[in-house]
Amino acid sequence: MQSGIESSIQLLETTCVMVVLAYLLTRTSLSRLLVDRRTIKGSLILIAIFSIFSLYGAYKNIPINGGFISTRSLGSLAAGLLAGPWVGLGASVVGAVHRFSLGGFTVVSGTLYALLAGLAGGLFYRWKKGCRVTAAEAAAVTAAYEIFAAAMTLVLAPEFEKALQLVSRGFFAMTAIKCIGVSLFIFIINNFRDEQATRELKEKMDSELQVARDIQMSIVPKLFPPFPNSNEFDLYAFLEPAKAVGGDFYDFFFIDDEHLCVVVGDVSGKGVPASLFMAVALTLIRARGAEETSPSDLLSGVNNELCRGNDASMFATVFCGILHLPTGRMVYANGGHNIPYLYRQEEGLVETLTPVKGIALGVMEDMVYDCQETTLAAGDVLIMYTDGINEAMNTRYEQFGNDRLQQAILDAPVHSVQAVAAAILDSVRNHTAGAEQSDDITLMTVYYKGSQAAGGDKAR
Repeated sequence: MQSGIESSIQLLETTCVMVVLAYLLTRTSLSRLLVDRRTIKGSLILIAIFSIFSLYGAYKNIPINGGFISTRSLGSLAAGLLAGPWVGLGASVVGAVHRFSLGGFTVVSGTLYALLAGLAGGLFYRWKKGCRVTAAEAAAVTAAYEIFAAAMTLVLAPEFEKALQLVSRGFFAMTAIKCIGVSLFIFIINNFRDEQATRELKEKMDSELQVARDIQMSIVPKLFPPFPNSNEFDLYAFLEPAKAVGGDFYDFFFIDDEHLCVVVGDVSGKGVPASLFMAVALTLIRARGAEETSPSDLLSGVNNELCRGNDASMFATVFCGILHLPTGRMVYANGGHNIPYLYRQEEGLVETLTPVKGIALGVMEDMVYDCQETTLAAGDVLIMYTDGINEAMNTRYEQFGNDRLQQAILDAPVHSVQAVAAAILDSVRNHTAGAEQSDDITLMTVYYKGSQAAGGDKAR
């Protein structure tokens, strides 16, 4: 016969083992059944799992005055509270059979106690209409069931005095330990369910964002060279969002047989809102680009459209240039965007285009966008970009900067626009090595070959 303290310590040890096993269960492939148990096979597996808990608690029973105390009901109670009456009752059977095999003057009450524990938990689960049982509720149900079990022992045991001694000696310690054990058990499983729900939500969001990224990337042209029959120029563009989706964009299209329109833009913010605004802005630019021959008029029209109903107060910086292919003359307007660079191959120098006044699109209606012009000579390369390049930061929070960008352009081979873009991007990545990409990166390079290279039909 053990003392009350020794019995309590053994009950506590058994409970701790079961709680640890419950945690380990959530780290196995069987943990999925704790979330989705709709199949008969899944319910049977849960019954088997919780039967093992019940059997372990029964195996660690403590004999007291011809009776027994144990934590056999912990597993079956938890089964009922987590999965309903049928799983709870099924998990109780093993513990009840084991208790019956032990005999003793409390065999009837002890067997019923072991058998009905899971059913009691399951009925509370049903009363909650399948809603999650909290750890505090589990402790309250356990305490109530232990009181019922103690009363049942006193009523059904043939030797009342011995039953009273058994109950008085083991009731409080066993009840307290079981309440703690069941509440911890439920807490662990509920925490796992929260983790699983969060994980599934994240996976769903990641999947949806990947679809959104694919859609966004399909909006901007990605086939290069884009106009293989146009010999006056070569063009390459690159876009890499900082998140799954972003707000940078670019586009290029023929207005007529001699005029090529190039556009690079950057929407305020990042993520899904920016990508939606980007899609709207790009759609408007394409629609108006087919009608407008002036970059100033194009930006003014798109700006007015973006301002209407812009409750989110988003905006986009946009550079728009229209290149006359026979002469190399380019007229351009700028809506608050980074001024492009022009590499003059003959002089071997890099210069910025002359700045031109204009605010971001979507800020205020009826804005006027001034125009400037420049002339590209044969061999010149126009480099348009977003601030994800010149403001790219390394691990010391140092920006890539305009000086490094100009040097990267000077160092780049000019035999192809793709090589120029690759050299610039490599320089940016070398600078930011080890740092997380902080902004969308977009780059467009246009290599003007000159009118003497003309020949062949242009494809729109």
